[in-house]
Amino acid sequence: MTTINKNFFFAPWASGLGATRRAAMLLLVMMLTMTAQTAWAQDAISGLTYNTAGGYYEINDAQDLVDLATYVNGGNNASGKTFKQTHDINMSSISNLEPIGSQPKNNNPTPFNGTYDGQGNAIIGLTVNTFSPYAGLFGKLQGGRVRNVTMVNPHVTSNDNSIGMN
Repeated sequence: MTTINKNFFFAPWASGLGATRRAAMLLLVMMLTMTAQTAWAQDAISGLTYNTAGGYYEINDAQDLVDLATYVNGGNNASGKTFKQTHDINMSSISNLEPIGSQPKNNNPTPFNGTYDGQGNAIIGLTVNTFSPYAGLFGKLQGGRVRNVTMVNPHVTSNDNSIGMN
């Protein structure tokens, strides 16, 4: 007959095998927590609020559009990501927006490949002045979607022949 040593399963809390098991469990929980936080941080976009309940990034103001442009123009096409404009945005505080998906000194800009939903809101007074052929709120789209957004009094100039969404 096999005898079960109760101390093997229920070791004292202060020291010995029980303390070692608790330390190992604590270490495992910490590692899993740090892994989850690292995975989330890698998906974060600087300056933008992520709505966890809805699964999208919020575009709340002019600076958020600048942050989105910086993200995409930095080489991230935003594939699989959704951006929702929460209300009308006045762009008067931004003297010249670099189009989302446009880099004037780069002949092959990263295209926007995410989804931008204006939710029926407007972007007011957008100014874009660029040497790029990719001029407008969005420069180069490739597989991306832009919907439900109205442009009010935009001022877009380019030294190229194309203006709008390419």
